[in-house]
Amino acid sequence: MNPRDDSAAGKATSQEFSNATIRGQIERIDSEKIIFSFSMPPDYTGTPTITVVAPGRATNINDLQLVINRQPNMTLDSFEPTMFGFTPKQTFRIDGVRLFRDPPNSMIALVNGAGLTGPPTVFVNGQIPAKVAVQSDKLLRVEFQTPRDPSIKITIISLSPDITKRKTVESDTLPNPAFLSISDVEVVVYEAATEDEPGTLVVKITGTGFSDRLKASIGQIAVKSATEAILTIPEPKAASVVTLEDEDTRQKVKAVITRKSKPATKP
Repeated sequence: MNPRDDSAAGKATSQEFSNATIRGQIERIDSEKIIFSFSMPPDYTGTPTITVVAPGRATNINDLQLVINRQPNMTLDSFEPTMFGFTPKQTFRIDGVRLFRDPPNSMIALVNGAGLTGPPTVFVNGQIPAKVAVQSDKLLRVEFQTPRDPSIKITIISLSPDITKRKTVESDTLPNPAFLSISDVEVVVYEAATEDEPGTLVVKITGTGFSDRLKASIGQIAVKSATEAILTIPEPKAASVVTLEDEDTRQKVKAVITRKSKPATKP
């Protein structure tokens, strides 16, 4: 017998999700029992979340005590709950990293994971950081000098007297929030000079690493966020070279700003 849902809603749902990566059907046995049948692509890993939806109620059956292939699907502390057997949790890993600037020229990384005891050996872009503090086996606090690189990667080696048993994990490559760069310059307003008023040019600068300590070689700059700033230039030239400098990190970047003249008015 092929599993099927004999309701109109089931037929509509089957048609709606006919092109989905994971597809399935159900067979209603009686008012207390249903059978699920679904397929996954060969390269799919893990267990899909299966949700039963009824009027006014929805339940993820993955969270229920189940019997799958005649085996109980038990949730143990040392295992991830899966639908088709057990997958041991990696006892030494990095789950995430949050980066914070620590003026004048330092950064702090909070590393979340598991097995982060020892303390382990830590590298930031291949360099040993100034300080590593173990907050718990799931959290490290790492202090290091602000790198000049556009991205940051943290590498951790587990602590073990036996070198053959040491494990190495790496974080994802993260954008460096202190790396100063300019990606775009957009003219917002240009007011030509008149007999009574000097000309004014306002531009929006987009990039990375902008902070309250950012200074401009000409005009006045207002930092709106770490990626956006507004520069106002009085009496602008047809083209100007502007240098932005972070007074904490001493990083500098340059941009050429060209004003736009107003279109000539028709007589």
